[in-house]
Amino acid sequence: MKNIFLTGSIHIGKTTALNAYLSSFRGTVGGFSTFRMTHDDKVIGFSMKPLNARGTVMPAYIARQDEKGNWIPMPDTFNDMGVHILKKALEDKVDLIIMDELGFFEEHAYPFQKAVFECLDSHIPVLGVIKTVSSGFLNDLRKRKDIQILEMTKENRDEIPNKILKLLGYDGYVCVE
Repeated sequence: MKNIFLTGSIHIGKTTALNAYLSSFRGTVGGFSTFRMTHDDKVIGFSMKPLNARGTVMPAYIARQDEKGNWIPMPDTFNDMGVHILKKALEDKVDLIIMDELGFFEEHAYPFQKAVFECLDSHIPVLGVIKTVSSGFLNDLRKRKDIQILEMTKENRDEIPNKILKLLGYDGYVCVE
């Protein structure tokens, strides 16, 4: 399987496992990471940042909270920055595309969704994180035959980096057993 997505509960270690695999990866990497934006230890939003960007790249909000505490997705960030990041990874012919992480904020970011599917359809392996929630976009991803989803639990989380290694190898090419 050339496309692998990790899933599991919040704070189970999905990004940690992904980074553990990347620490031994010898090829070129493209893609993005997302992370929490906090203020006074309170989450105020989520941002996206390209991997391996040259120079200073400011993260861009993908969602923020309104004054009532509701999450407001920012589809323009996905459709502009996100599409650019994924298309650049394809143009650069990187050895591995990282998507950390895909969730429900992208539900109405249709150009971004199209770019995700273009990456999955390419010859380049994709390693990512996918939220456990149900949405049209995420459910379409889960239905694909070219994706293997590894569910992380407290019991198996230490084994996941080795499982990724077994499936993808060190250099981004699928291992054949």
